[in-house]
Amino acid sequence: MTKRLPVGLLKSVPFWLRAQPSARKHIFITGAPRSGTTLLKTILTAHSKVAGGDYESTGLFKLRDLNAYECGEISKEQVRALLKESVDLVEFYDRIADQLLAYWGGEIFVDKIWPRAFRLWYVVNRFPEARWLHIVRDARDCFCSARHHPNVPQGRHLETFARYWVSCNRLIEKYVPEKRRMTLKYETLAASPEEVIPAMMDFLGLNLEEGQYHPAKAGRIPSIRNAEYHRRLTQPLDARSVGRYQNELTEEEKSLFWKGAGSRLTGYGYHS
Repeated sequence: MTKRLPVGLLKSVPFWLRAQPSARKHIFITGAPRSGTTLLKTILTAHSKVAGGDYESTGLFKLRDLNAYECGEISKEQVRALLKESVDLVEFYDRIADQLLAYWGGEIFVDKIWPRAFRLWYVVNRFPEARWLHIVRDARDCFCSARHHPNVPQGRHLETFARYWVSCNRLIEKYVPEKRRMTLKYETLAASPEEVIPAMMDFLGLNLEEGQYHPAKAGRIPSIRNAEYHRRLTQPLDARSVGRYQNELTEEEKSLFWKGAGSRLTGYGYHS
């Protein structure tokens, strides 16, 4: 028996398909889970001209019943009104972005996009003026961080996570054009923020602001409001978590991980 999609979701599909490209210069961050995407968003939202939502991602590019969509800082009534005023998903997204920019104060919206094939393809094509930041972190350290994280189910099994990490980064490289994408390594960012952050801001066409080196000092950053969930974001950048897998994984686990992700790890400059 074929499972039917919910009526609300089906009604949202044309809203996706008829969407016209946006001229907005949003910033999109992407990467495998536990790679440092939230850290990047935090560094960016410490800039006076950049703002994002209270949650890590708006989640608007996940196929869903848009009539049931909620956004923390915006009332349900406002969201419903914005949806009614919009002719397609792209316009609705831009209206949500404007509301969040007005709430937090800023000119350029930043959001996280989880690496799924259609999602990446869709956002790349509907937002041709956007810039992308792709952050890469050693998959073994990502796994150590992910395996106890409630929102990363792939982290429950080492080999599953290794394949997932490979897939995430492969999809990003496939769908996000190189000329619109800057790839950063978490390890280099943590060790040399004074080199990486200025280069990142130059890529985005923005001036560096000193507060970006220690975002926790800026009271306007959404992700730091939940200090327990993102407690590392309240601390200065450092390389303490780099290479944690050396102590947390057994030799057998390291070998299994290299078997599943070694070629891609080598491509990014990591070693066995």
